[in-house]
Amino acid sequence: MFPFPYTGLRLLHDEKVRDAMEQARIHAELARSSRRAVQLLLLRNVLMRIRSRLNISARIEHLRRRTRALATGDPCDSC
Repeated sequence: MFPFPYTGLRLLHDEKVRDAMEQARIHAELARSSRRAVQLLLLRNVLMRIRSRLNISARIEHLRRRTRALATGDPCDSC
């Protein structure tokens, strides 16, 4: 009735199941690595934003110190 004996069909089926499971594993691994890449990108963005805020604060503090030095009459060029 079938062109292959039952054992042949079983072998083909098992091979297809193994291939499908391997593909599912590969897709899951790719999804996991892309999710990790997205998480690292978000963390990088947060850290860069914090760093830029710190740099702005440092620049503002630098200007405040300079204005205070000028107001008190300190001839400090490096401030």
